Amino acid sequence: MKTVFLSIYLIISSFVLFAQNFTQKFGTITQEEIAMKNYAKDKSAEALVLFDVGQSYFSRIDYTFDVIFERTTRIKIFSDAGQKWANIEIPLYQEGTIYEKIEAIEAYTYNFENGQLVKTALNIKDNFVEKINEVWSVKKYTMPNVKAGSIIEYKYKVSSQYLFNLHDWEFQKQIPVVYSQYTVNMVPFYSYSWILQGTQKFDDYKTYEKEGSGGVYGSKTGHQELKFNDVVHQFVMKDVPAFTSEEFITSIKDYIIKIDFQLEKYTRLDGVSTDVITTWEDLIKDFSKYKDFGVYQKKCKKIASKLINIDSLKTKSADERFNFVMNYVKSNYTWNQINFRYAYKNPGEITDAKTGNSAEINLLAAGLLNACDIEAYPVLISTRKNGRIYYDYPFEHFFNYVVILAKIDGKNILTDATEISCSNYRIPPRAINDKGLVIDNKKVKWISLQSPVLSEIQTKISINFNGMDLKANVEKTADEYWALSYRNSFAEDKEKIEKHLISKNYTLENNSITVENHTQLEKPYIIKYTVSYKTDNINTKIYFQPFLNESIAENPLKQPERSYPVDLIFSQKQFYESTINIPDGYKVDFVSPDYKFTNTLCDINYSTQQTDKILTVRFDYTLKNAIYSAKEYAKIRAYYDEIVKRGTEKIVLSKI
Repeated sequence: MKTVFLSIYLIISSFVLFAQNFTQKFGTITQEEIAMKNYAKDKSAEALVLFDVGQSYFSRIDYTFDVIFERTTRIKIFSDAGQKWANIEIPLYQEGTIYEKIEAIEAYTYNFENGQLVKTALNIKDNFVEKINEVWSVKKYTMPNVKAGSIIEYKYKVSSQYLFNLHDWEFQKQIPVVYSQYTVNMVPFYSYSWILQGTQKFDDYKTYEKEGSGGVYGSKTGHQELKFNDVVHQFVMKDVPAFTSEEFITSIKDYIIKIDFQLEKYTRLDGVSTDVITTWEDLIKDFSKYKDFGVYQKKCKKIASKLINIDSLKTKSADERFNFVMNYVKSNYTWNQINFRYAYKNPGEITDAKTGNSAEINLLAAGLLNACDIEAYPVLISTRKNGRIYYDYPFEHFFNYVVILAKIDGKNILTDATEISCSNYRIPPRAINDKGLVIDNKKVKWISLQSPVLSEIQTKISINFNGMDLKANVEKTADEYWALSYRNSFAEDKEKIEKHLISKNYTLENNSITVENHTQLEKPYIIKYTVSYKTDNINTKIYFQPFLNESIAENPLKQPERSYPVDLIFSQKQFYESTINIPDGYKVDFVSPDYKFTNTLCDINYSTQQTDKILTVRFDYTLKNAIYSAKEYAKIRAYYDEIVKRGTEKIVLSKI
């Protein structure tokens, strides 16, 4: 009878667990939430958002409004890896007298210990602030006593004078979400447009006029009183799957389910309406006239003669003048790592401080180029981490960075003075994100940010045997964006290079590392080193990989399917050549057969050649496109399988 009763209890409990609707009452934790060991719809999830509920509404402040944003969230932590979801991040805006502030915050961690529900409160002093750019920062709180099995919940309220941009809302995260709801209470004086991304519809959407919710506006102004009610929009998504990202993606912001708002127009008490942004033409004109953008660039042009000797450049070619200016700015001004679309300081402050944000540095460089009779325009872009630009919507806040378009001998050159290790004829990878908007009053022009060149690494290996083990001299030569990657990762720091090589399971020979052309950006970056490498020895046979651990050992594309592009940033080639001196008393017992594959997307080549006691093995692959569509994903994944196979194929030597 006990067994039968227990079975019935488990069946009922299981039904309750899967059929439940989690309560959204703050502070009320259910037994089912405590008992959850995993999420039935995604058992691999490291954590689960039980609910995420937010609302934005307008609060009357004298003769204007503040926007109030409130959020309540509860998350179940399933594993140690899921503990990273037990932190609170609140973005805050401040520019001049316009600011946002946290009005209230309350948060708790719940653990079931010794048969009791233990509740631990957040110490609101346990926080730090991360500066994102000149106007945005993120306040971060660390939840206490979090471990696998914990439940965390928090609620907070933020008041904002920044009416330009209502709080956006992300329904999807990198963990599953059971329930997500966002409610916006609109007043008639501010009109917002919104963009829905990642889905065609909501699970539930309703809009209605909330009787008695508004008020009277204008009673103290001399204007006629205006009575109004809030118009409520409520958006709901349920059982939202985790967004699973992997290698070669710009930003998850480009693909998750979210809604984005921007002020379209506002209406005064006298009924006069003002459009905030109407067209791309208007946006370009506005940027050209802004004191911290177009006017700033013109001021930089005016002070150019105080910074550089313009007269001495008059006899130089356009290309020489261009390089002189870019090298001058790169050598004398330091990027402060802040991405922004405006100059925050005036040119005099920047030239004194010798440091600035991305807009300040590149607008300065553009102004100096103009002073040297180089046609140069600032280009507004969105960095890869910031996400995509929607070209149908002229929203200023899409942009967070500035690069330069220079015209040299009839050619368009994209350049960026913030990246000192990058060629003057390239922009850094962080800036390669589809297209940029050229700020030229004459017309609306979008320019592709993609690199037109192939980036290549050549790896040449010379192998000699010492008994059953081998010693190899390795030389890696990298150009274009591969060279930039090496320069930024290692520079001339041999300790960093040594740690990297040790992580690849090499035994490094003392003082064998050399670096060439670190500062000569027009030349390839070269690293040389000597390593010892353990072979596999079975029944007097020697097994080893001719390319050691230099080629990739596993496919970076794990998902069987993918709904978003494979973005490599730039087209690329890897070439490997291994020259193997066969030891005395041994012969080649096995090598892979030659292989050749080519199409419009990819080339893969593998070949071997033996002359007397020397075996040469060559392997190369070229990924011809910087971006492959989601439809091409299966093919690219298959190519990577072949690349891994060819690059890690072993050679077998046997005793004669």
